[in-house]
Amino acid sequence: MDTLAGIFHALHVEGIKLLANIIAFLIFFGILYKFAWKKIGDALEHRRSLIRNGLEEIEQGRKEIERLKEEYAGKIRAIEAEAQLRFGRIEAEARDQAAVILAEASGKAHKYMEGARKEIEQEVAQARRVLMSEISSIARGAAEKILERQINEADSRALVESFLSDLERAKTAV
Repeated sequence: MDTLAGIFHALHVEGIKLLANIIAFLIFFGILYKFAWKKIGDALEHRRSLIRNGLEEIEQGRKEIERLKEEYAGKIRAIEAEAQLRFGRIEAEARDQAAVILAEASGKAHKYMEGARKEIEQEVAQARRVLMSEISSIARGAAEKILERQINEADSRALVESFLSDLERAKTAV
């Protein structure tokens, strides 16, 4: 005990004052416990509850965001699929239209070629008629010359054969 007294004396602490301070602290702690401890505990519990509710709301919000994210991703995939389907339809329609246009162009080209062929045939027929007319004119001229000079039957036959061979050559040339 002397040691305790020596420590108290070195610290300038008087035993009675220390005992009074301890008793005052215990009374203060008792009053605080009776009147404020429950309120402080309730306030802390309320704060803890608010924090817990806030965290639960944050978690629910995060889950809702994930759900919306998945929902929007699904909608985007559906829109992309619809776009691909429409693109496919448009591409098929374009191919069909191209085939129709090619068929029409082919038909027009065939008609044009047919018309050109007929026109060429008509021009060939016209050229033949002109050629026949000229041949006939030449034959008439030749006949007139033959008649002007009196020829015998052998000369006449040679002249007709020559005329027929010329006529055959003219016909094959056309």
